[in-house]
Amino acid sequence: MKASIIRKFYLTFVNLYGVIFFNDAYEIMKKFYPDLKKNELLKDLKERNEKATRRYVVLRTKDRKNPYIICDEFLFDEDIDEILYQQHDKPFFVCDDVDEYFKYADSIGYNPGFEAMADFAYRKMKNNTDKKEAKVLSELFTAMICERIHCDFSDPMKTFNELIQKIIDALQLENEKEIGEMLQLYMNLQANTKMITNRGYSPLELRKVMPMEDPENLVLQIGENMRNSMMDDDVDIDAIIEDLKRDKDFPEKMRDDLIRQFEEMKILKSNKAKA
Repeated sequence: MKASIIRKFYLTFVNLYGVIFFNDAYEIMKKFYPDLKKNELLKDLKERNEKATRRYVVLRTKDRKNPYIICDEFLFDEDIDEILYQQHDKPFFVCDDVDEYFKYADSIGYNPGFEAMADFAYRKMKNNTDKKEAKVLSELFTAMICERIHCDFSDPMKTFNELIQKIIDALQLENEKEIGEMLQLYMNLQANTKMITNRGYSPLELRKVMPMEDPENLVLQIGENMRNSMMDDDVDIDAIIEDLKRDKDFPEKMRDDLIRQFEEMKILKSNKAKA
């Protein structure tokens, strides 16, 4: 196999999965190239071991049966451990066609939620800048959100709260209707974004191939910053709750728990107003 093809595989691996062991990499490559021998791949990995490359690095392990690991060049040992922990037992996203698979070497693919979020950002940005510039900035802004979702391996609840607050601040969302609309768009964007912790699957894709056994995994905890923003007099929590009740794009368990949290915030807000 040509070195350029092997390298294309490595780039696709780290972009979709962040990290992959030798045996898993070999099985995926063999799917497309049945004649590939393990020794051929081992030889290439040995030559690339700990050499400076663009976007990936090959590291030696202590496991004789699984001697190498291919990972993103920016990951530390503890990062690799955390990603592998979150990936546990999940299948690898692999296309049927190798050319289609290689498209993911430099991209995380089409996201059906991207356009709607970018359009929402554009409608807010065009009020403060040139329309052409707002168009570019809105798409860049949405792409950055997708990239953070795709690459993140920290606490998912923390990531959710940080990104929601960042969107509210960046787009200067001022009322409950805008925040409610943004929440729905974000949930759709997140559900359709491929993640390294899901081994290349988006949450919706993973749910189809690997139904979650524990529905509690689908619960989101609203963070302190967002809770504080809900206390503003201009925010109509009832309107946000009604928007969530109408939204069928994300799991019922998640939606019901978000509604419960907003109901609790409504009570706190009412008590604060009476005090």
